[in-house]
Amino acid sequence: MASRFFHHESVLGPMVRGEDRLDGLHGNTQIPKVVGLAREYELTGDRSCRLAAASFWNHVVNHRSYATGGHGESEHFFPPAQFPLRLTPNTCETCNTYNLLKLTGHLFAWEPDAAHMDFVERATLNHLAANIGRAPGELGYFLGLGSVGVKVFSTPFDSWWCCVGTGLENPARYGELICHQSEDTLWLNQYFACTLDWAEQGVRVTQRTRFPEAGTVRISLACDRPATFALKLRHPAWCALPGLTLNGRPVPVNSLPSSYFTLEREWHDGDELELRLPMTLRAEPLPRSEGKISAMLFGPVLLAAIVPDEPGVPNPAKQRFSEHLTARGKTDALPPVFVAPANQVLPAELRPTGRAPLEFSSHDGVRPADLTFVPLYRIYEEQYAVYFTRLTAAEWSAREGELRTAHEARRRLDAATLDLVTPGYQQPEVEHALRADRSEIEDFGGRKGRLARDGGWFSYELRVDPVEPMALVVTYWGGVWHERIFELFAGDTVVASERLLTNKPGDFFERVHRLAPGLTRGRTTLSVRFQSRQGDIAGTVYDLRVMRAAAIETSPGEPGIVHKSH
Repeated sequence: MASRFFHHESVLGPMVRGEDRLDGLHGNTQIPKVVGLAREYELTGDRSCRLAAASFWNHVVNHRSYATGGHGESEHFFPPAQFPLRLTPNTCETCNTYNLLKLTGHLFAWEPDAAHMDFVERATLNHLAANIGRAPGELGYFLGLGSVGVKVFSTPFDSWWCCVGTGLENPARYGELICHQSEDTLWLNQYFACTLDWAEQGVRVTQRTRFPEAGTVRISLACDRPATFALKLRHPAWCALPGLTLNGRPVPVNSLPSSYFTLEREWHDGDELELRLPMTLRAEPLPRSEGKISAMLFGPVLLAAIVPDEPGVPNPAKQRFSEHLTARGKTDALPPVFVAPANQVLPAELRPTGRAPLEFSSHDGVRPADLTFVPLYRIYEEQYAVYFTRLTAAEWSAREGELRTAHEARRRLDAATLDLVTPGYQQPEVEHALRADRSEIEDFGGRKGRLARDGGWFSYELRVDPVEPMALVVTYWGGVWHERIFELFAGDTVVASERLLTNKPGDFFERVHRLAPGLTRGRTTLSVRFQSRQGDIAGTVYDLRVMRAAAIETSPGEPGIVHKSH
């Protein structure tokens, strides 16, 4: 049954051929399929299943992931060239990483590779452990990498998403991939504090450490009797050269980063290893950013800058414990940037503060002001920034005013927006009560949208203000070459007859519809419907926004274009 229903050409066929055809696909729909393929290989020996699983893992981990180890935006894979455009509050769905770790365990069991466990370390520390709150019931859905961000957590009774279920499982699963064993070999993959009872060998292995806040791991063995086996210790990708002693005596380490070094001997009760993993600071560029956007890591740990509140600008941290429908996952603080010479290796000098482990401060390398950096997993209610645009001092001087103006325009737009739907994405459509007939999702230009055909329609429920005048702002593609005429309804009232035909070739554009006061007076929600005609198409709609009409600026002769910062 698995073979019959899994092997459809649109997704799994390209994986078997080693092709990446993931653009636009829903991320966590695909990963469980591939975990299923891995299990199918283990049961049947069908190597095409193994090839597909390994190919998928390579594409996602090595070409589609952020510094957290997470991937995707708004639950979907996007073209990798769009990475610089995909730093938003909706990056890195936690369920995806939960399932990708399952897949990693299968791959490692087939052919142990330190790269698999480098990924497990990165994803566990910087995504899963970074997206759990401190009070019961606080579990994260997305781990937003937009600047300036705030974490959004569920509440015990009033909000729920799939990542609450997997989030409850994650801490119980941290230990699954620390060790692997065969009959005569033990792999130590992760250096978290733990105890392993290896019953077949009559050995108990204990790791004592404060890793990752310290780079020393003490590994002690308790043996019922002398035992001969190979002990393989991972040489992490981020460590230049580990140091090792056995019972106090130095042991030469001859290995490369992202590999294993092996000690094969007869082990005795009381044997103790001390492993030292020196950590250094490094910058990691955002994929496809040409080195102009980067994050900072110390050893395996992703650092986040704590961004102070701006005077007079409210910090919405208390509003983030809610459904994503109402929690923004970001603030209105000005995003900080790195300022450094183009040839400088590190885009900012960070020095330990001495106040807490893995806490650093920048020194004249961040604008508009220097900041404190801590592990992303330690951030809780603070505003934070992970990725920084890199500018030279001259570029900052030339662009500071422009950046502040664009930021203020975006802040005004967000403040004037009461509700926003991004059609074609599951969670926003669920949260806005999508109803539809003869409607479908369309992928175009790296964006998703929704249309309806042949008398079909689709509708959303959006929040409105019961007192203030409202307006609808709809985003369409301006290069439609075959005329589309359709009706836009607010409730049961036709707001406009829309016509799409080369409105703005080569670009998306916004059309504004001011609503008559009677449509929203005394109401808190409004149904907005796009209705197609027989033989015609309604849409495609790429964004649908409800705004305060007073905040909209238009130019004379162009009443349908919103002037805002993208």
